[in-house]
Amino acid sequence: MAALEALAPEWRNLWERCGRATPFQHPGWALPWLRAFFRGEALLTLALCIDGRLAAVVPFFQHRHRDRSRVRQISFIGTGVSDCLDVLAEPDLGADAAAATLQYLASHRDNWDICDLDQLPPDSALAQAAIPRGLKAALAPGDSGPVLELPATREQLYLSLDPAFRRSIRLAQKHCGGPGAFAAATAGDLDECMQALFRLHTPGWNGTSYTGTPSDREMRDMHREAAGELLKAQVLRLYVLPIQSHIAAALYTFTAHGRVFAYLDGFDPDFAKMSPSAALMAYAIEKGIEDSAREFSFLRGPENFKDQWGAKDLQNQRLVLWHGDSLLPSADWPDSLDAGV
Repeated sequence: MAALEALAPEWRNLWERCGRATPFQHPGWALPWLRAFFRGEALLTLALCIDGRLAAVVPFFQHRHRDRSRVRQISFIGTGVSDCLDVLAEPDLGADAAAATLQYLASHRDNWDICDLDQLPPDSALAQAAIPRGLKAALAPGDSGPVLELPATREQLYLSLDPAFRRSIRLAQKHCGGPGAFAAATAGDLDECMQALFRLHTPGWNGTSYTGTPSDREMRDMHREAAGELLKAQVLRLYVLPIQSHIAAALYTFTAHGRVFAYLDGFDPDFAKMSPSAALMAYAIEKGIEDSAREFSFLRGPENFKDQWGAKDLQNQRLVLWHGDSLLPSADWPDSLDAGV
């Protein structure tokens, strides 16, 4: 852990240089995840340096499979609560870094049984890399993540919407007090805004770590620390709707390299008639356009309102690797691909 923390400044600089990097590849996300959830046997982060500069990083860890403890598994740091994970590499090195990663795994296959890499994006370097001799692989569909291509102006956005949906958004915005009613968390009120998000997210924390479902305390600790780190990095956008000194809705988003990622939201049921979540989502999309973002990602899960905004599904991928001597989780693995993390 100390070695990864020491790598963090260079890791951050690499992340800044990578035009398709997601918030989930930032050390401000990965290191809080480790501190909250890591119960594995070893960290296995691969780093490529060229002329003394970090050019690629692949943050893995090794642990025991959740259902069969004899199976030694490799997963991404951040797995379970992250939506897009892959090799983080300078633009012209992605394919080479992915190939080197798989070759490393092949050369050290005596040390592991399965490698389960979930939530790879559609353009994943790892998913496209050739499988080295000595390894077996299966590539399966992951979760879909609707993405809205953002126009240049708000006017163009709303003209593209179905008139009935456009009216419902406008009405929700009016009921909530208009754009001036919303606020973005700052360093001074971040803790208060995060506490409100925890309170308002009624479905509960349903992410999964490799040890199973984490407790509310572990999940909150991770997100509280990550939010602070990503706010300092100017990646976090936590929007809230205060009503009479009471936060009635919250939307937890990130912005990175021309893309906005809507991670989580919640609202107070007492204000449901005002449609605060719809108004807050519209505000976040408008802010994305204002910030010249090209895409607004709604992240995992098909929901009707995402289609109404005009978002198109992008399919993540899941790459699993094993070898001839692997102890497998089940007789039909990986055909069933239910190994989990």
